[in-house]
Amino acid sequence: AEPVLEVRDLRRWFAGSPHPALAGVSLTVAPGEVVGVVGESGSGKTTLARCVAGLERPDGGAILLGGADCSDYGRMGRAAVRQARRISQMIFQDPYSTLNPARTVGATLREALWADGRPAGPDDLARLLESVGLARDMAGMRPAGLSGGERQRVAIARAVAGEPRLLICDEPVSALDVSVQAQVLGLLAELRERLSMAMLFITHDLAVVRQIADRLYVLESGTCVETGLADRVLDAPEHPYTRALLASVPDGSGDWLD
Repeated sequence: AEPVLEVRDLRRWFAGSPHPALAGVSLTVAPGEVVGVVGESGSGKTTLARCVAGLERPDGGAILLGGADCSDYGRMGRAAVRQARRISQMIFQDPYSTLNPARTVGATLREALWADGRPAGPDDLARLLESVGLARDMAGMRPAGLSGGERQRVAIARAVAGEPRLLICDEPVSALDVSVQAQVLGLLAELRERLSMAMLFITHDLAVVRQIADRLYVLESGTCVETGLADRVLDAPEHPYTRALLASVPDGSGDWLD
C-alpha cells in the first residue's frame, strides 16, 4: 500500500547553529503502522515531527502525505492544506499549553468536528468524549479543572475528531505519571485498532516505544543511524549509538532524561 507518510532526505538548519537539526532524514509510515522515532535531546526528533505537521518549513527534502507533497504549507493552497489536516493531526507533550484555557472542552471539540464538516451536537460531543474515556459532562469544563491525563485525553479527542489517517505524537505521555502513561498508551492502541490509524511516535523513552511501535528509527545529531523492527533494534542494536542509549539505562527501563 502507498505510505500514508513518506519523508525524503529532509534537511533543517537553525540560524546560529553550527550543525543541522536534520541532515537528510528519510522514513516511511504505512497505513495503520506505528513508527517510533527515538534519540537524545538535540537529535532532531521533535524538529522532524514539527516539519511533518507543517509547523516548521524544512530547508530541503520532501514530505508526502497520502502521496501529496506537503513540504511547505505556506505555498500550498487552502484546499490542499485542509486535505493535509484531514490526513494528519498532532498531539503535543504538554496538552495544557495547546488547549485554550478560556474555552470549555465542548467548545474545543465542537470546533474540531466542525472543521472536518462533521455534526457537533451534544450527542456527537458525548460520543467523542466517551471514545477517549471521558464522561460527557466534561464538555462543560475548562482545562484548568482537569488532571494532566484528562487534558491529554481531550487533546487526543480533538486530534482524532476527524478520524485522520496519521497521528503525529510528540512525547505524548512523557509529562504524565507512570500509571497514567499506561492508560493513555492503551487508549492510543485502541484508537489505532478502531480507526485503522497510523502513528509517527516521537519519544525519548525506550520502554514506551517498545510497547507501541512496530518499527523504529534512531536519530543522532539529525541523522538516522539505525532503523528496523522495534524489537530487533531494542534487543539486538547494531549501531554503537543505539547500544550506548540502551547501556545508559542501568535498570533496563529504556528511559533517560531528555
